[in-house]
Amino acid sequence: MENPKLKILFDEDVNSFLSSIGQLAEIEAGHVFCNECGSLITNDNFQIIVPQENSKFLYVCKSPQCVKCYYEKGGK
Repeated sequence: MENPKLKILFDEDVNSFLSSIGQLAEIEAGHVFCNECGSLITNDNFQIIVPQENSKFLYVCKSPQCVKCYYEKGGK
């Protein structure tokens, strides 16, 4: 099993990063939602981005309840 790597993203790098993974336009268009609560994800309110199969991503918003729920489920 491969060890996951923690990556930290600074505020000033958010748009560049989202663009590099092909997600900036999706977020700006309002097509991305929190995996836990269903709230709209913006480039200012996400806490976690998890790569999935087929170049898709799972997002978790900054809500402490959502982050806690995500980790309680084993980070899946």
